[in-house]
Amino acid sequence: MMKVKSTDLRECKSYWRFIKEIGATLPMEPSTSKGYCDILTNLFETFYKERFQGTQDEAMKDFRNIETKMIERTSNTIIPTNELEWLNNIEERMCYWIWCLCRLASSDKPSEQSNDAAWNANFQQAFNFPWGLNLYLDFQPNKIDRPYVQSNLSLNPLSSTETKKLIIEFLDILPTDIEIKRELIKLWKKEWEAVCNLETFSWVQNNNQEQSDWLTNYIINNSETKLPTWFIPTSITAKQKSSAVITAFDLWPAHPDTKRMFVHKMKKAWGQKKHRMKMDKTNRKAYSITMSTDAKSKLDEMALAATMNKNDFLESIILKEYGDFMAKNNP
Repeated sequence: MMKVKSTDLRECKSYWRFIKEIGATLPMEPSTSKGYCDILTNLFETFYKERFQGTQDEAMKDFRNIETKMIERTSNTIIPTNELEWLNNIEERMCYWIWCLCRLASSDKPSEQSNDAAWNANFQQAFNFPWGLNLYLDFQPNKIDRPYVQSNLSLNPLSSTETKKLIIEFLDILPTDIEIKRELIKLWKKEWEAVCNLETFSWVQNNNQEQSDWLTNYIINNSETKLPTWFIPTSITAKQKSSAVITAFDLWPAHPDTKRMFVHKMKKAWGQKKHRMKMDKTNRKAYSITMSTDAKSKLDEMALAATMNKNDFLESIILKEYGDFMAKNNP
């Protein structure tokens, strides 16, 4: 009996791609391993029944030949699941970074005349796909020759779990030898060390929606440095939103010193933002007043004796004097 057997969804998808590549007309792609096996089994049985018209031995021989090629192609291109378990342990920021590398990969070398020529030229120096893949990082929004896009993979993953699944699917659909794919994984891990070492972003709080919104606005709408962000997925949680927008910074092919200065300014701006938020919540506002150095010295001395900071001590004096003023003028 000509039966396609597998319970591994990734294997089944590989079989499906193989049969499609040899010219078979296929219906709508299923979503389960059983669905794939049932459709492919029915396809083979129908095809051989029409072609060989009852010559069972000859039909089975031809089927076994195709089956062998299908299985060999799969074993030579699909990385075993146990080799991809490291993806389950990576942080969300790294997950988005790898996903964006997959999303932006193009089979056509970026044009030196494009609007993003400087970006593309710099990035090729910072990240080169392994020899044999013939892929390039391209930041042009309207590029269509991207394996990721051509495979109809989701352009807007809504969780890190979905993002990791899409990374694996991207690896699976690349039409190249399994060893080259392993080299790509090694390169991801190596390059990530350099990316993360430049700035950890440990000051960004995972579930702080206010900070996440501010960070997104700062990076996307920065007037000094325009970072392409069109490829960043829309996120649901504050943590996802921060991790996704930080990816734009991670992919920015600027000199490390330039990136460190950008982060320095960003941290300073966030510090000022936090100060303003704290002042608003406590109904306080900063004021600039002028006083003599002698008065300032006396203020320091009295505040120290009262074990209060200068602002609180000065405020207490004003409130006390105002209370006396009101009592005197409103008997």
